[in-house]
Amino acid sequence: MGHLLTRAIMQAQAGRAVAEATDDEVAARGFTTLGETLDDAMTMVRRSVHDLEDDGTDFAAQIEAAVASFDGISPDFSVSLANDVDTAPAPVSRCFATVIREALANVAHHSEAHEASVTLRDFPTLWQLVVQDPGPAIRARDARGRRRTDGEPPRGMGLTDIESRVRSIGGTALCGPYDGGWRVFVSVPKQRWHASPGSCAKTDQPAFMKTTAGTLGNRGKL
Repeated sequence: MGHLLTRAIMQAQAGRAVAEATDDEVAARGFTTLGETLDDAMTMVRRSVHDLEDDGTDFAAQIEAAVASFDGISPDFSVSLANDVDTAPAPVSRCFATVIREALANVAHHSEAHEASVTLRDFPTLWQLVVQDPGPAIRARDARGRRRTDGEPPRGMGLTDIESRVRSIGGTALCGPYDGGWRVFVSVPKQRWHASPGSCAKTDQPAFMKTTAGTLGNRGKL
């Protein structure tokens, strides 16, 4: 519908230009009125879509669906979920669900782990997401197809995608080796989303405050 309205707006503008060029005042006024009406219609459509996105977002359902898409992907692989976030803005919900899928895909493709954990926490000033597997990582292979034992696991586009998506909503993503496996650590401040203080009752210190720079200093894997 948006494309059709845009086309109609452009046609109205073109018709008004032709009418003005030929001194047809009646037609020019008609095209001007038509253009204003179409502009109003486009604004209403955009607002409706925005409202549907925000009001129609079930945070828990999106997160559970993202986890379920990988839980049991093979007989010996499982994903555990711990979520204490009741609600979040639609863009945050979509971002978290996408990051979970990307991170779990990374586990499936680059780790020999038989399990992974997804943890979401609701703190007074931020939302936190942690996706972790115990490893070990699958090493790259040499020209003869043998697994290399030197160097770090290969880094692919998944890590870049995660970091870019999280930055787009004002958050940060730290991805790297952790406790023998791999961890994707995401935090998104609530300030820009004007979250209601009453909805965030947690007072514990966020775990990322206890993480040293060296813990996630090396990157690779995705």
